[in-house]
Amino acid sequence: VTTLTTEDAEILEKLQQRAENPKAPRNEDVTVSVETLSNGIKITHSTEDSELLARWQEQTKRKTLRDSMTRTVENTENGVKITITSDNEEAVEHLQSRENREPKNDKITKTQTNISNGVIIEITTENEELVEKIQERAEEGKHGQGGRGRHGRGGFGKRGRHKYFDRCK
Repeated sequence: VTTLTTEDAEILEKLQQRAENPKAPRNEDVTVSVETLSNGIKITHSTEDSELLARWQEQTKRKTLRDSMTRTVENTENGVKITITSDNEEAVEHLQSRENREPKNDKITKTQTNISNGVIIEITTENEELVEKIQERAEEGKHGQGGRGRHGRGGFGKRGRHKYFDRCK
């Protein structure tokens, strides 16, 4: 179930127009229903396919964990200090148990310190050019992903487009 709500009258009108003509599901095993609310819409996806349902539940669990996390980036003289915290015990456990991969560039040092409600990741270097790159990548949320981007497709997004093209629109 996805509920989309807004206080903006223009957006509300667009949402409710969407409710009148919902898109057909891509998977024939999925049923989609859309209910109009006074301040938005409620979209319900349902299926009898147990594998698909398990995948949805896992995605929802990951999103819930991700949404419970707060990430702050503080630029330092020689890199960044990234603090990721959560009030969700499972999220904290996940953060603290992640493999601390070493940077590919031997001029960069990365340390992770567990704190009671999350982790502090410090990425530093003595190379001034790298400091700027580290700070830019950290601000974009790209530390430690090995250039794969969020969807693990070598810099390509959900639909196979390169992120560069999305920024050029």
